[in-house]
Amino acid sequence: MGRIFSQDLYSRYENLSKYNVVYVVRQMVKEGICKTPVQALELLDGDVDVDGLLTRAINGTMPEVSKSDEEDSTEEETVR
Repeated sequence: MGRIFSQDLYSRYENLSKYNVVYVVRQMVKEGICKTPVQALELLDGDVDVDGLLTRAINGTMPEVSKSDEEDSTEEETVR
């Protein structure tokens, strides 16, 4: 298997930018598609649903933001 150059990935996947590669690779490892980021990049050399991975990475992994101090204080008490 040859090396994967970023320019090849960008020309293959139109919605993939240099910043989105990180999200896509992270999501692939998180979903168990591959075990390492290197394997994820090798899989991107084939045919992968980058749009679906990017959507799941952005929408599904963002933690909820606390809107009150009460939630923060109860979490601190639980930790102690």
